Amino acid sequence: MNSLRQVGISILNIYKSFTAQAGGFNLVPFTKRDLHNEAKRQRLLQNGDVNAALRMLERPGGCRCR
Repeated sequence: MNSLRQVGISILNIYKSFTAQAGGFNLVPFTKRDLHNEAKRQRLLQNGDVNAALRMLERPGGCRCR
């Protein structure tokens, strides 16, 4: 799904593609919401290290770098 999103294909169109390949939406074991949640989870993972570093610097006492 990530590669499809990177080239600009919407989550709705990705879901439609899956349903067409499976032969109907009732044969796909996940929903559009599941795809949205997975896309969000992937975005958070990509930015995870940056966000962790920012949280460390923002907490009281900041970074104790020497």
